[in-house]
Amino acid sequence: MTPAEEVPVGSVGGSRLARLDARGAVRLDRDRITLDWWIGADDRWHVANEEVAVRRSRRGAAPVYDTAMRVPGGDAVQRVYGIGGPSELVVVEVANESPAPFVQAFVLRGDLGRVSVDGAEVRVRGRITLVLPKVPARWAVARRAGDALEAVRSGGASDGPFPDCRRVGEVVFLHPVAHRTRLRAGVVLGDGAGTAVDMSLAPDADDAAKGWAAQLDRGMRVVLADEQAQQRVDAARADALLAGWSGTRDAALFNVLEDWGLDEEAARVWHALGIRERRLAAKRPPSDSLLRRTRDGLVRETGDAIELLPNGELTPVGTAIEVHDAPTRHGRVSFALRWHGERPALLWEFEGSGFVLRAPALDPSWSTTEPRGETLLTAPRSVPRSFEV
Repeated sequence: MTPAEEVPVGSVGGSRLARLDARGAVRLDRDRITLDWWIGADDRWHVANEEVAVRRSRRGAAPVYDTAMRVPGGDAVQRVYGIGGPSELVVVEVANESPAPFVQAFVLRGDLGRVSVDGAEVRVRGRITLVLPKVPARWAVARRAGDALEAVRSGGASDGPFPDCRRVGEVVFLHPVAHRTRLRAGVVLGDGAGTAVDMSLAPDADDAAKGWAAQLDRGMRVVLADEQAQQRVDAARADALLAGWSGTRDAALFNVLEDWGLDEEAARVWHALGIRERRLAAKRPPSDSLLRRTRDGLVRETGDAIELLPNGELTPVGTAIEVHDAPTRHGRVSFALRWHGERPALLWEFEGSGFVLRAPALDPSWSTTEPRGETLLTAPRSVPRSFEV
């Protein structure tokens, strides 16, 4: 598993992140623990990190992920997303989208040490780490990762009360799932260990995605003609928000959050940076990140001038675009580009002073100091090349 295949999962307002790999395993960096999943179907046990037919997808821009694994007659679909609150949960929901019942296995793996179960709450090293849908029907424990799978495959899973176990490397909790139903567990990221968690009351994946739509309706927003490019930019904004809240120490991340007007998150990252990292952030070193490249292609500051669409890469002839509340040193600028045949029409609004607006790639002769207006620019002499977002 490479870092590029892992994606961050968590919530705005949370202090920690989990990471989800391409096959649906949730990794907790702080505790060096992974929550994996298996499905016991009529034909055999389907282990997510061994199966070929496993596909992960994202719910638009929101960091809400579906990982589907093929089972006889349909799919087992795991949904993973973060929700806020004292416990900072990552919800792991498994839906049986097949015509037959199966058994869902929640698999904790790592240097677990001591593991105990109180009702539906699983404690690792004394801390609530996993909240199950209900008391597990069966379970298996092993000191080494992989040994519990062999016990489950051979029918050696235990039932009855879960004992207080020490020196655990892997533990499996088994739950039956009727066809067309789902089970929901929660991985605890936060320190609200004394807060009771009822997984039946947790928001579902659709509600989580709607919540992210509200989060992304702040700071600098763009409207792109290409739907896939729009989704990539908005998804990158959501991931930057998560990283900002989690206390990531990264000068480039600070620059991105500041560029996109996500001030609260930028302030959190700034406070986490050391002196050397702050100096690096002040220099604004070059970056090939999607958000940095997109911002630089939309708004650029040179002295007292603010250049809109400075290199033309985002605006081949006929391509409409909108930018809302882009922060600059002089104030916030919003603009929209429309086309009359091959001539670009620019509408703008600026909240600030001491500036000159230009659009050098569209019409080098045009500039204005008016805070708002619209104009039909001179047609560009050549069609700019498309910018890959």
